[in-house]
Amino acid sequence: MAAPAARALLLLSSLLLSLTPPSSASLRKQASVLISIKRSFHSSEPFLPSWNLSNHASLCAWDGVRCDAAMHAVLALDLSNLNISGSLSPVIGELKGLTYLSVAGNSLSGRFPSSVGKLASLRHLNVSNNQFNGTSSWSFSYMAELEVLDAYNNDFFGALPVGLSKLPKLRHLDLGGNYFSGTIPAAYGGFRALTYLSVAGNDLGGFIPPELGNVTTLKQLYLGYYNEFDGGIPAELGSLIDLVHLDLSSCGLEGEIPPELGNLKKLDTLFLQTNQLTGTIPPHLGNLSSLRYLDISNNALTGEIPKEFAELHQLSLLHVFMNRFHGEIPRFVAELPNLEVLKLWQNNFTGAIPAELGRNGRLREVDLSTNKLTGSVPRFLCYGRKLEILILLKNFLFGSLPDDLGDCTTLLRVRMGQNYLTGSLPKGFLYLPELSLLELQNNYLTGAIAEEPAKKPAKLVQLNLSNNRLSGPLPSSIGNFSSLQMLLLSGNQFTGELPSQLGVLMHVLKIDVSRNNFSGGIPPEIGDCFSVTYLDLSQNELIGPIPARLSQARVLSYLNLSWNHLSESIPQDIGSMKSLTSADFSHNDFSGRIPETGQFAYFNASSFLANPRLCRSASDPCSSSSKDQHHGVKSQLPGKLKLLFALGLLTCSLVFAITVAIKTQSMMKRNSRSWKLTAFQKLEFTSEDIVECLKENCVIGRGGAGIVYRGTTPNGEQVAVKRLLGLGKGSTHDNGLSAEMASKPLTTEAIALTEKKMDMALDDIIKMSKKNPTKGKRPPRPAIKSQGFQNGNTFQGTTKLQRFIDSRSSIRQGVLTNRRSTFHGYQFPVTTEVANKAAAMPVRNRRVNRNVPRFTATLVQRKGANGSFNAKDKAIAKQKPQTLDALFANMKVQRLRLMTQKVNRENGHQIAQRRNVPWQQPRRGGARLGTHHQFGNFAK
Repeated sequence: MAAPAARALLLLSSLLLSLTPPSSASLRKQASVLISIKRSFHSSEPFLPSWNLSNHASLCAWDGVRCDAAMHAVLALDLSNLNISGSLSPVIGELKGLTYLSVAGNSLSGRFPSSVGKLASLRHLNVSNNQFNGTSSWSFSYMAELEVLDAYNNDFFGALPVGLSKLPKLRHLDLGGNYFSGTIPAAYGGFRALTYLSVAGNDLGGFIPPELGNVTTLKQLYLGYYNEFDGGIPAELGSLIDLVHLDLSSCGLEGEIPPELGNLKKLDTLFLQTNQLTGTIPPHLGNLSSLRYLDISNNALTGEIPKEFAELHQLSLLHVFMNRFHGEIPRFVAELPNLEVLKLWQNNFTGAIPAELGRNGRLREVDLSTNKLTGSVPRFLCYGRKLEILILLKNFLFGSLPDDLGDCTTLLRVRMGQNYLTGSLPKGFLYLPELSLLELQNNYLTGAIAEEPAKKPAKLVQLNLSNNRLSGPLPSSIGNFSSLQMLLLSGNQFTGELPSQLGVLMHVLKIDVSRNNFSGGIPPEIGDCFSVTYLDLSQNELIGPIPARLSQARVLSYLNLSWNHLSESIPQDIGSMKSLTSADFSHNDFSGRIPETGQFAYFNASSFLANPRLCRSASDPCSSSSKDQHHGVKSQLPGKLKLLFALGLLTCSLVFAITVAIKTQSMMKRNSRSWKLTAFQKLEFTSEDIVECLKENCVIGRGGAGIVYRGTTPNGEQVAVKRLLGLGKGSTHDNGLSAEMASKPLTTEAIALTEKKMDMALDDIIKMSKKNPTKGKRPPRPAIKSQGFQNGNTFQGTTKLQRFIDSRSSIRQGVLTNRRSTFHGYQFPVTTEVANKAAAMPVRNRRVNRNVPRFTATLVQRKGANGSFNAKDKAIAKQKPQTLDALFANMKVQRLRLMTQKVNRENGHQIAQRRNVPWQQPRRGGARLGTHHQFGNFAK
C-alpha cells in the first residue's frame, strides 16, 4: 500500500509543478539584464517606463519585449526609434534565447558589443541608423541561424567582414553608409541564400569581383555612392537572372555598358548614373521588358537612343541627361504608355520635340533643356493634368505657347527662357494655383499681361519675363503674388503707371522693371516692401519726386533711378538707409543740393550726372531763380553753339585732309629717291634686312669714315654694316663728285644712278662743277691752331674734294672711277683738274669734317672665317697710299677671287667655313645633333 501511495504523491506533485507559473528566479534574472541595458541608455525624456525590477513578474508585458509561448524566455527585443543615446551594454549577450534584436533609428554610439556574436539563436539583427563604430571583428561562427544583418548608416570602418559569407541562411546584408575600406572580398561570391546585398556609400576601391555573378539568388545589388572602383561593369553580372534592382551609380566606373545586362529579364531598376561610361547604349537593353526606371545620366555616352527601347512598355522614368547623345528624340519615346519622367537635358539632340509627347496622360516631369531642339512646344504635355515640371530652356523653339498650359493646374515649375517663342501668354498662365517658378526671359513674346479679376492668392515665387516684347500696363493683380520674391520685367515695352499693389509684395527681394516705358510717379507703396534688396526703375518715363516713403525699405542695397524725368530734390532720408551701397540718380531733372550725410558720402559723382539743376556742394550756389535764369539763357544758345561747333569741326577736318594729302605726296617723292643696295655678288639678304641693323645698341666701332654696326640676317648670317658720312639734301658741296666724273660722258644708267646717290639733278651737278671756287666771298678761315697737319702742310683749298672723297668707301670710289672712264675729260676742264688732284692725293690721311651730316648709304661687310670684321680703317692704315685707279684695280682682283671661291664652293671645295650658330655646334666628344634633335627644347 505504501508504494502505490508514494507513486500517487509524486504524480500529484509533478502535476502541480506543471501548473504553476515559471520560476520567479528566471524572470528576475532576465529582468535584471534588461534593467542593465536600460541604464546604459540616455534620453532627455522618460522612456521605457514599464521597465522596473519590482514588476519583473510582468516582464513579457514590458515595452519592446516579446517572450516565447511558455512565457519563460525573452525572444524579441525591439528598441528602435526611441530617440535614445548612449551605448549598448555587453550584458545583452546573456539573453540566450533572443532571436530578434533591433535598436535601429537611435543615436547609440561606441563599439558594438561582440557578445552579440554568441547569440546562437539570433535570426534578425538591425543596428542601422546609429553611430556605432569600430570594426566588425566579432566572430560569426556561432550565428548560423542569422538571416538578416542590417548595419546601414553607422561609423564602422576597416575591411568588410569576410566571415559573413559562411553564414548559410543569410538573406539580407546591408553594410552601406559606413567607412569600410579595401576591396569587396571575392568570397562574397559564395553566399548561398543572399537576396539583398548593399555595400554602397563606403570607401571601397579595386575592381568589382566578377565572383558576384555566382550569387544567382540576388535580387537587389547596391555597390555605388562614394566608392571608387577601378575598371568597368563586370559582364558576369549578366548571370544574375533573378536580379530586380541594380544600382552601380557614382562609383567611378569606366568603359562601355556590357550587353550581357540585357539578360536580366526581371530587372526593374537600372541605375548607372554619374560614372565615366563611354560608348553607345547597347541595343540589348531593349530586352529588359520589366524595366521601369533607367538612369544613365552624367556619363560620356554617345550615339542615339536605340530603337529597341520602343519595347520598354513598362518604362516610367528615363534619365539620359548630361551625355553626348545626338540625333532626334525618337517618336516612340512619346508613345511609351507608362512614361512619367523624361529628362534628356544637356545633350546634342536636334529636330522637333515629338508632337505626341504627353498624350499618354501620365507625364509628370519633362526636362529637354540645353539641346538644339527646334519646332514648337507640343500641345499635349499636360493632357493628363499631371504635369508638374516643364523645362525647355536654351533651345531653338519657336511659335506660341500652347493655350492648354493656362489650364494645367498641377504645374509647379516652368522654365522656357532663351528660345524664340512668340505670341502672347496663355490666359491664366501666371495665376496657376500651384505655380512657384515661371521663366520666359529672352524670347519674343508679345501682348499684355492679363488682369485676373479673382483675388485668389497665387504661390508664385519667381517671375522672369525680361527681354521680350510684352506691352500694356502692369496689372494690379500683381498683388495676388503674396509669396513673390523675384519680379524681373526689364527689357519690354510696358506702359502706364506702376501699380501701387507692388507694395503688398512683402517677401519680394528683387524688382527690376528697367528699360520699359512706364510713366507717372514712383508709387510710395514700394517703401512697404520691407524685404526688397534690389530695385531698378531705370530707363523709363517716370516723373515727379522720389517718395520719402522709399527710405522705409531698410535692407535695400541697390537703387537705380537713372534715365527718367524725376524732379525736385533727393530726399535726405535716403542717406539713412545703411544697407544702400549703390545708387544711381543720373540723367534726371533733380534740383537742389545733394545731401552729404549718411550713405550719400559714399556715392560716386557719376551717380548724379546729367542733373543740370542739382548742386554738388554747399559752396556751389544753387538758388532756384538763378538756376532758372541760367537755364533760360542756355536754352537760347544751344542752336548757335551747335552751328559754330559744326563749322569748326568741318574746318578742322578739311585742314587735316589737306595735311595728310601733302604728307603723302612728300613721302611718295621721298620714297622714289630712296637709295637701293648695289651688290657686286649674290647676297642672301635685302636692303630692308640691312636697315634693321642700324641701331645704336649694335655699334661695334667708329672710324674716320663712318660707324660700323653688327647685325644678323634672317637666315642667321652675321654681317657688318658701315654707315658712311655724307651731306644732306640741299648742300652746294659736291665733295669731289665732279672729279670722279671728269673723264668720259655718262651713260643713261650712270646718270640716273649718280642723280640717285647725290640726290640732285644732273644739270645741278654740271652747273656746280662749272663754278669758279676761287671767285666770290670766301668763308672765314679757321684759326691755324684748329687745323691739323697732313704731310707737313696745312689744310688748303681742297676742302670740298677731301670731304667728298673721305665720305666714300673704296668700293664707291672704284665705281665712280669706272664711270669716269666714259666721261670726256676736256668737256669740263675744271672738274678734270680737280679729278687729277684727287687721284694724286693719298687716301689714308684725308681729313673728315665730323659736323657734316651722315650719308644714308651703307656698306655691307661679311664676317670673316676667323670671326672678326674686316674694318676698313684698320686695313687701309697698314697699306701704302693708293690712288683711286689703284683701289679700283684692287677691287677687281678681289671680285675675281670671290668668284673663284664661289665656283670652288659649288664643286664641294669650301675654302672658308662659315661660323655655326650655337645650336649647330657639335657637342663635346660627340657628333653634331641631327635635325630632329636641334629644336627639341623648342618643341617641348
